[in-house]
Amino acid sequence: MTSSHPPPGLRLIALWVGAKGTLVLLAGIGVLHFLHRDVHAFVERLLRHFQLNPARHYPRILLDAAATVTDGRLWALAAGALCYAILHFAEAWGLWRDRHWALWLGVVSSGVFLPLEIFEVGARPNLMRVALLAINVMVTAYLSRVLWQERRTNVG
Repeated sequence: MTSSHPPPGLRLIALWVGAKGTLVLLAGIGVLHFLHRDVHAFVERLLRHFQLNPARHYPRILLDAAATVTDGRLWALAAGALCYAILHFAEAWGLWRDRHWALWLGVVSSGVFLPLEIFEVGARPNLMRVALLAINVMVTAYLSRVLWQERRTNVG
């Protein structure tokens, strides 16, 4: 593609994807804060602060998960977050620069989560899930349309 006038939505989507990459990167850095710390004790304090009953279902899941945290798992989470963020930053750069490969990457990276998001909205609907699903559908549809238009222009 690499035209002088990219489709108008690409830069908006690039900003969205870059923001998601930034959030994931910050979360990965935040995970490193818990290295060499008692995560279980932190979660217990957090539950007390929010006055949540640790015997209830979800607080119990959180406590059980915190009990299995190791420094190795924290490093793995941080590394995974870094890889995921790099992928988002590459996609954002490519969309901003109107690169063909970035359109494909965007369609795949946004479309792959649609079935899960649809399931989540159906199972436990709330405004946040519905909004994220709607944004993801719009992004996937827009990028697919740009790819389709590009293909028709190149073929015809």
